[in-house]
Amino acid sequence: MNPIKGRILILDDDVLVAVNYKDRLESQGFNCRLTHSVKDAYHFIKNNAFDLVLCDHDLPDGKGLDLIKKIQTESKMIPFIYFSAATQRVLKQAAANPLVMKVLTKPVSEDAIIRSVVDQHITPPTDHKRFIDPIERKLILEINRDERSKENKR
Repeated sequence: MNPIKGRILILDDDVLVAVNYKDRLESQGFNCRLTHSVKDAYHFIKNNAFDLVLCDHDLPDGKGLDLIKKIQTESKMIPFIYFSAATQRVLKQAAANPLVMKVLTKPVSEDAIIRSVVDQHITPPTDHKRFIDPIERKLILEINRDERSKENKR
């Protein structure tokens, strides 16, 4: 069995397109998860570790850029490949975001997706620990502070 090259979340409202991308990427050794809405993508990103997100712009419950901005506010630094048939203004907005590594204009061929993913030189971590959210981080820091305080009193 070949090692997994990386974990990719594919966010596209066109199920057939998303499944085709998934099949091609998995044949190249990537582990892929599909979703079709901003809400579900956010949930997956919050509770799983991904090395890359392939993200469409127009989705049933919002825009891909809204998802990226929400992730940035939580200090998650996951690279995105963004694709859209939207206007040049939208594409330039996406390209200006530091998490967006590449912007592709739809329709995007499966080969172009494969090349774009491979060009990112994904180096998956040895284990995929879930990112901690700000509340968990605060609790961990408080526990550590309390433990150090108890040790200093001894």
